[in-house]
Amino acid sequence: MQNCDHCDSPGPCWPVLPLTMLALASPANAWQQSLYEDLGSILTPVDGSGPGLEVADLNGDGVVDILKGGGGAFTDMNDTLVVLFGRGDGRFEQSPHPMPAQQEMVMDFALGDVDGDGDLDVFIGLGKFGHPTQDRLWLNDGNGQFSDASVLLPPALNYTASVLLEDLDGDGDLDAVGGNSWDMGPSTYLLLNDGFGSFSDASDQLPSSLGAGVYSLAAVDLDGDGDEDLVLGSGNSNPPCGTGCCDFVPALSRIWINDGQANFAESVGRLPHAGHVTQDIAVGDVDGDGDPDLILGNRGYGDFGHHGEDQLLICLLYTSPSPRD
Repeated sequence: MQNCDHCDSPGPCWPVLPLTMLALASPANAWQQSLYEDLGSILTPVDGSGPGLEVADLNGDGVVDILKGGGGAFTDMNDTLVVLFGRGDGRFEQSPHPMPAQQEMVMDFALGDVDGDGDLDVFIGLGKFGHPTQDRLWLNDGNGQFSDASVLLPPALNYTASVLLEDLDGDGDLDAVGGNSWDMGPSTYLLLNDGFGSFSDASDQLPSSLGAGVYSLAAVDLDGDGDEDLVLGSGNSNPPCGTGCCDFVPALSRIWINDGQANFAESVGRLPHAGHVTQDIAVGDVDGDGDPDLILGNRGYGDFGHHGEDQLLICLLYTSPSPRD
């Protein structure tokens, strides 16, 4: 452990050995091709790039399926999600059902039963470089066939980098939180569900804008009061992307405390300034004391061709003085 004199977190933080970024020694366009050709009979080859991958039973047959994100902004292909149905023997095949189409880049998506009918729907965060756009909501008919129900979302233009579905106001249905990137619009937005999949904008219940992009989100009860608080992994671009070449620069990640009715306030105990862009957050009790700790996946900043060192940062939560102090 080292003392984080740059950190006002209530618990200690350990920088872990830097992670080396890996590059594939392959032709420049190889990433557009299927990564599973060598597995042949296990996965049906699907062109396109991520990001985003979820594993769940989408058609109610008790077998695990795969929902894969697109990457059309990079490949000039139709950037829709792809459903691979599991056969039950470890093999998968692409769904025969047509998927709703959109041309914007799928930045992130979250699965959850938003309309209370017992199957998994999809909330999709979209964006296109320099062009904020409307997010999407796809409802599942129970057989893994999705229809576009984005009219149930309030009209808003975002460049959404991260989304999550969680019951934040304690009424038993799934609400949505999105984090914006590229310095376009408010850094976060909150949508409350009426229980039938229709959402209303409640972003005024969030603290003021961070002045930075939010590239990752996690919901976890950090103060032990039975509701879900929010952890926001931040970063920024300088100059703002969409004006030309941009560099990613670090910003302070945040904790927002929930009052149980989805009114959030900034936590007194903040996360450390890691000097990195936080692009993923994991939650777990890493020190065995019964409370949730945070693991931040941080990207070394720099322009697209010259990244700094990536890093993991482990932050331990203490409600009393640390036994290690």
